[in-house]
Amino acid sequence: MSDAGSPVWSYQELALAAIDLTDRSFVVSYGFELDSLVDSIRQVGLLYPPLVRLQADGRGQVVCGLKRLLALDRLGRKRISVRVWPKTTSPAVCLLAALHDNVWSRGFNLVERGEMINRLLRYWDRDTVTRKFLPRLNVPPAAKYLEQYQQLVSLEEPFRELAAQDRLGLGVASSLSHWTAVDRLALLPWLALAPLSYSKQVEMVEHLNTLSRREGLSPQAILSRPAISGLLADPGLRPAEKISRVREQLRQWCFPRFSAAQQQFDTYLKALGLYQQSDLRLQPSPAFEGNTFSLELQFDHPQHLAERLRQLLELTEREEFQALTRL
Repeated sequence: MSDAGSPVWSYQELALAAIDLTDRSFVVSYGFELDSLVDSIRQVGLLYPPLVRLQADGRGQVVCGLKRLLALDRLGRKRISVRVWPKTTSPAVCLLAALHDNVWSRGFNLVERGEMINRLLRYWDRDTVTRKFLPRLNVPPAAKYLEQYQQLVSLEEPFRELAAQDRLGLGVASSLSHWTAVDRLALLPWLALAPLSYSKQVEMVEHLNTLSRREGLSPQAILSRPAISGLLADPGLRPAEKISRVREQLRQWCFPRFSAAQQQFDTYLKALGLYQQSDLRLQPSPAFEGNTFSLELQFDHPQHLAERLRQLLELTEREEFQALTRL
């Protein structure tokens, strides 16, 4: 029986065909696979019966356990044991059951959180959802997060799929919701090309926003430039190389002076034999806005240190080193 204050449920055996597997009123599961669950049920049976609510027509409406039901359907089961709530059970109570069933078992991905938030807003106001329910979804109780999750689930399906796979961050999805669909779809191949860290996603979107404002062009127009579209189509580059080069290109367009200075700095380092050394790192001031440089030197014995310092002293006499310090 159920806990006090909640509807009384009973165990019943129902025909699987009598349960509507297409009704997603209380189901937010997204981006899942069934193979492992099918194997589990095949080996040990159904350990935790799904919960359904009877409808006026006598059919069962899924409250909790859609994936279990789909797995049983794949296994060819005709009749199953389920927990049943009466048709008088309110939709809000059913939604709360779905919320708690997932929170205390597997949790939610980003898209599922957004879908659950939208369902909760059907029965509670925004302030209540923010204060009471966001913490249960492991989300800080702030209005901005509620809005960001709503923006995420408003995006096109490919972006939702990336978010469900943890390949599109919430803040980035929120930013993309302010773009046109054409602009978003122009960026999609780059987001889908290879897994990107959240910081790299943010960097690309911010650079495109900066260029769009500065040049009065859409992100789609910027991404269509041959310097970028050619990278995407280049069969000789690995996905990671394409990502690295497009990031560098966007950085050069956003910060032309800094990019030019960095390229010249790297050229001098290569001429001096100091480029990407494992034990020595020479760095300019941030954004080349100061006159100081930093030097990091690693050594494992005094002789190694002495030799490196001697080499550095010799290099300071070369023209390339003198030019490097004037950048």
